[in-house]
Amino acid sequence: MRHIGEYLKGIRVKHVRLRTLRAKFESMRMKEVKGIAEYVSHVETVVNPFGKNGETLPTCQVVEKILRFLIDDFENIMCGIEESKDLLTLSVEEFVGSLVAHEQWRRKKKEWSLHQALQAKATIKEKKAPYT
Repeated sequence: MRHIGEYLKGIRVKHVRLRTLRAKFESMRMKEVKGIAEYVSHVETVVNPFGKNGETLPTCQVVEKILRFLIDDFENIMCGIEESKDLLTLSVEEFVGSLVAHEQWRRKKKEWSLHQALQAKATIKEKKAPYT
């Protein structure tokens, strides 16, 4: 009888852990982190313990979670992924790869725009210099 009681207690503990993990999974938002890699890492730290507690989340559910709570900077790539990929078969790695590539492209574009603005400012200063 003692073994059955311990077994039932273990099951209850697992159910409590799973409820806590589900709540944590549902409450995650990208704004809490700085970039795609950090956000996905955060998602994975919540998803991985599900398996240890006897429940696995389908890959498509993890992909949809990440997709649903991306910040607005990723709106264009989100639409492209949703239209061009089958979310039921898309792996997390492939999905994250697309997001990271987009994030890097945006960062380079922003750096290039800043570089061009600084160059334009320097050119304007050079043209005004003879008159001052």
